[in-house]
Amino acid sequence: MPRFRRVEPFWLVLYDDDRKIFTVVGPMTDDTPWIDRISKAQAQRRQIGCSNLGARSDGQAISEAQQFLGHRYRHVHVNEILV
Repeated sequence: MPRFRRVEPFWLVLYDDDRKIFTVVGPMTDDTPWIDRISKAQAQRRQIGCSNLGARSDGQAISEAQQFLGHRYRHVHVNEILV
């Protein structure tokens, strides 16, 4: 019988280097749909990236994202990143 590894929920920070904005999404256990959307945006030469965070709340994820990005980026709604 196959064993399934339990995946702990995480938050994903999505950031746009051109516009200096970011957002966090989560908690989630599968980031595949987001990675697909980011890949499509990158194929259009957009400077968009992501990183997963082990945060335990939206607030902690936002704080960790600001530290990761060096406080140069403005937090926005997710719809503003991947339009």
